[in-house]
Amino acid sequence: MGKYLNYLILLVIMLYSCRSGNREEGQIIELPVTYSQGFGPFGSSYGFLVPIYEKNNPDAYPWNKTYPEIYGIPKDWKAVVKSMVWLDAYQFVYQNFYQGNIDSSSVAHLKQSWKWEPDTTKLSKLPIRCYIYVIRGKDRSGKVAVMIDTNNNCDFSDEKPFYPENAIRDGTLRNYKMVYRIEYDLVRSGHRTTSFLPMVVKYLPEEPYEYRYWYTFPQYARTSIIIDGNVHEIAVSQGFNSPYAEESRLILAENIQKGSYAKFHETIPLGQHLTVGKPERKFKNLGLDLSRNTLKLMVVSGDDSTYFAKTGDVFRPFNAKDFLTQEDVISTSLRGKYVFIDFWGTWCKGCVEQLPALRNVYKDVNRERTEFVGIASMDDPKRLRRFLGKMPLEWPQILSDSINDLVVANNITSFPSNFLIGPDGKIVHRDISSSELEKVLASIGCMK
Repeated sequence: MGKYLNYLILLVIMLYSCRSGNREEGQIIELPVTYSQGFGPFGSSYGFLVPIYEKNNPDAYPWNKTYPEIYGIPKDWKAVVKSMVWLDAYQFVYQNFYQGNIDSSSVAHLKQSWKWEPDTTKLSKLPIRCYIYVIRGKDRSGKVAVMIDTNNNCDFSDEKPFYPENAIRDGTLRNYKMVYRIEYDLVRSGHRTTSFLPMVVKYLPEEPYEYRYWYTFPQYARTSIIIDGNVHEIAVSQGFNSPYAEESRLILAENIQKGSYAKFHETIPLGQHLTVGKPERKFKNLGLDLSRNTLKLMVVSGDDSTYFAKTGDVFRPFNAKDFLTQEDVISTSLRGKYVFIDFWGTWCKGCVEQLPALRNVYKDVNRERTEFVGIASMDDPKRLRRFLGKMPLEWPQILSDSINDLVVANNITSFPSNFLIGPDGKIVHRDISSSELEKVLASIGCMK
């Protein structure tokens, strides 16, 4: 039965491919996808289980009213921590606005910060389950147990506690034994539908206390495209931290050796080009269409010059102002040093969560050989100033605005994004973790 299903899927793909005939510049191709559990040819990716804001916390605005009440927390648990993982941030904001939980000024700010214009055909005014709750607490044994609201009914009385597997960063994250099937909602063709995701929670005892519980949704999509009669398999990752299609990144399966996987910078992000076959054909990644379960690609010509900085390229020079001091930050003046450039934002949970680790790396770098530069992206100046007042960052921070527009100039489409620039101005590494950064800087004598 499984083999028959695979043949059927391949037949459908061939029909889609044949329908396109001789593909022309600008033509949109839709390839049906199937989903597989695991990380496939991609590197593993996890998010932190961050506690929700308490309603009386001044930093909770504008999220104070957005958390539904939860029930069934074990009465014998102590030091309970509640976490909410957004599965679709846009839907979460949209429905809470229409419920009266978020005011119009906050939505206007988010639309500007996220460069988001709501697509009402893919959103629901009525609330849907576009999030998942996870709680943890000390049980009678004194150990910290975890519970996932797998059926997404905000009631934990029908869930079972578990002790998450131990892991270490860059070590045991790719493999897992315990996986839970969670239920959530999507909007497809204007209608609410139920879907499911695998979810894994791990405990990392070597991390700072507040960042020891990590989660992931190990699921990726697969499809194929036929070029000159040859079938080329394409794998699609949505980031593993949510099923949200805006994070769609591609990799040609034939480019990955068996038993290996692609690093983040080796994947093709949304808006960039996938090169397939010989002679080479180029397709722009338009991402997954969840309502149709297809991957959308656009045919582009070989001379399309969309900029995407890769390892070995010269990083585009810039001349901007330090957000706090208003001193000039000129990239060419940093030549001769290794420069770590971090594109982040106060609104980006993953960006903020990595800052403590970056600060630990920065305090031990050799400043004569190394510099860090932060580029706060799509941010509000008041919010950024307030954030830096509470979490001072020791390296220069630039606000990407309408004057320097560094995000657009460097075609940054996902956050956080980072670059390690060599003394000659060329990109040495792209999108590396703080632990990888520390190892690289140590290997080239840039640490104290």
